[in-house]
Amino acid sequence: MKNSVKVSALILFGVFTFACATLTNTQNSQATQPPAISTEAQPTAKAELTEADIIAGIQTTLNTFAQAYAKGDVELLSTTLDLENKPFSRFIKTRFQTDIESYNGTGNLDTYEVAYITQREYNLVQVHIIYDEVAAVDWVFRELDDGRWVLTEPTVEQTGEMVITDSDYFEFRTYPWADDVNSKVEELMQNARDRVEQKLGKVPEEKIEVEIIPTYGLYPFDDPNAVAYYSFNGSLSGEGDRMVIYAPNSYLFSWYYIEYGWERELEDVLTHEYTHMTHARSFGNAGRLADWIVEGLAEYVDGISRAYTLADALENDALIPLVDTTPGVVRKQDIAHIYALEKDIGLAYAEAEALVAFIVEEHGGFDAFWEFANAYDDVGGDLDKALQKSLNISQTKFEASWMTWLKEIYLPRYVN
Repeated sequence: MKNSVKVSALILFGVFTFACATLTNTQNSQATQPPAISTEAQPTAKAELTEADIIAGIQTTLNTFAQAYAKGDVELLSTTLDLENKPFSRFIKTRFQTDIESYNGTGNLDTYEVAYITQREYNLVQVHIIYDEVAAVDWVFRELDDGRWVLTEPTVEQTGEMVITDSDYFEFRTYPWADDVNSKVEELMQNARDRVEQKLGKVPEEKIEVEIIPTYGLYPFDDPNAVAYYSFNGSLSGEGDRMVIYAPNSYLFSWYYIEYGWERELEDVLTHEYTHMTHARSFGNAGRLADWIVEGLAEYVDGISRAYTLADALENDALIPLVDTTPGVVRKQDIAHIYALEKDIGLAYAEAEALVAFIVEEHGGFDAFWEFANAYDDVGGDLDKALQKSLNISQTKFEASWMTWLKEIYLPRYVN
């Protein structure tokens, strides 16, 4: 039996205060005097917008949004954003800056086409958008006083009261704004757990808190480059471990392939994050000293392919080095330090997954991978020593054979 609990004290207090103020105003009003009639000209009521009007207005904003990305113009981007929603607009600008500084980040004019709209509360409009004819996103817009439509998201108050639902392995924390997707989360989360167990052979018994976030404003200081994350508490009991996933009907979830649908995309993301928990709880977080081991494993288990990104970078000699040997550099720009990268984060994840796949498929399965990961920690993060200790191969030979495998086996598997 699952239990649901609502966290509502703050919101109820706000409603109670408003209700008392309204009652007091009513009691103090003078009903015997008719209201004064103003002789000033009254503003003309705004014409009711049709659905076609709304779609046209939002489409204009999307066209400008695409142009801003193509030009790398943050000022133009700002004209498409709800600047009154400061955490959200800051988030989009930060992600924009990261995107345009990344490999192949500007110069391409993407197409965003409004497929249909759904009227939501608070005069907000949920918009289903087709992206470059192959993918979709679901974003929220609102109309400004000057008639422009801007990209926004519901405020923290508008997302509704948090609902906590308990099950055997998960404690779900959801918000009513995303109820159109929340009902699917428990099923997808269990599917993710099953997939990880099938791939890695075991999963943790500890329960994890899973929060589905419909708005960036709930955690305005989170990394704006992450659409989901797992937080390892470090306690032996596992209490305090949590996973944050941004809802599919939010800007933060980003686009998903129309062919697959958001359900498959979400399950893959949940699989990725639950792999992190399994890595930490069931395998001692082996390889913790290298970001690519941690993220590459999760990418390999979740099955999300970034092969096209990898193929393009390989063709243009733009791969990120396994080890940054630049002397005196504190913020290393290499695969071992994905979380410190200033750009090309998607490419880094693609390389990390391919490295894990290479070890698992060509050097002895997961037993060899865990042996290497533990060796990496034992030698203090020296890649060459770890490879020789575990796989009996030098870093130079490893990289050369990995490159050959990428071109002849891995990439042909995904890229025509």
